[in-house]
Amino acid sequence: MINLNVINGNLILENIELISGLKIEELFKYEGLIEIQKSFENQPYESFVIKSPNNEEYVMSLMFYKNSLKNVNISLGKKYAFPPFIITKEEKDIIKIILKKIGGEKNYSWGKVEFSEDIKGGVISIAIIYK
Repeated sequence: MINLNVINGNLILENIELISGLKIEELFKYEGLIEIQKSFENQPYESFVIKSPNNEEYVMSLMFYKNSLKNVNISLGKKYAFPPFIITKEEKDIIKIILKKIGGEKNYSWGKVEFSEDIKGGVISIAIIYK
């Protein structure tokens, strides 16, 4: 289950809480509860992928700038078994349901939430972008 506190932008996935400005070393306090993998580093940027513990229902890509969390992309995980690089109507519908549950696409004082669709790459996600 994913919850977003629309007042402060804190994102809760199961038993972890991601907050605006989270430091990389703070992310690793959840190691063991979730799988954390570094996806790339090109200073001052670093990106990590985390998978939800419940049958990989969600996959999140976390982008850090100068060791501070700036962007979270939420995609569907292996549980759903959608084909890679192809956006299906069913996948889009599920992402939109999750988006609606966390408050929909909106701008907030702390950042914004939006639906993200990369047609060429065949990827859809929910983007949470912190100021």
